Amino acid sequence: MKLVIVYGPPAVGKLTVAKELAALTGYKLFHNHLTVDVVASLFEFGSPVFWDQVRLMRELLFEAAAKNNVNMIFTFVYAAGEDDKIINNYINIIEKHSGEVCLVQLKASMEVLKKRIIKRNRTQYEKMTKTNELEKWVDKYNLFSQIPDRESLIIDNSSLSPSEVARQIIAHFQLK
Repeated sequence: MKLVIVYGPPAVGKLTVAKELAALTGYKLFHNHLTVDVVASLFEFGSPVFWDQVRLMRELLFEAAAKNNVNMIFTFVYAAGEDDKIINNYINIIEKHSGEVCLVQLKASMEVLKKRIIKRNRTQYEKMTKTNELEKWVDKYNLFSQIPDRESLIIDNSSLSPSEVARQIIAHFQLK
């Protein structure tokens, strides 16, 4: 089983690349807003119970996917320091079942992110759409950071198509 985690700041193109990667590989797409949106229907976004339930739901699904050999792609906004324990738990769940985790960090300049964040298609999953929020979050959570103690494939997709990025990921990790 392989889990490809595509991470980076808001508007970097995680979901767009993940959809292309899923189409090319047949891997299941489990993007972060699937759990966020379900839990937000019951609990206030950002509250402690909200994040606990998001984490628990993801862990249960990762465990089931690993046990059943379901290859998948997961998108994630990694907040340096704050998410270290969480991301390590996800990785440990997969590796406990002899799965492999492939980390992909997408990067783009703030100028590119600001142009992307205001695009209309971001409203489908109630994603961040304001440049001032983006700047605040990037600074507060150090969203350009790499997940520590693990190798990540780092791709600047400022001027690459989602298909080009997906093909780089497939080639690098030898995905089938």
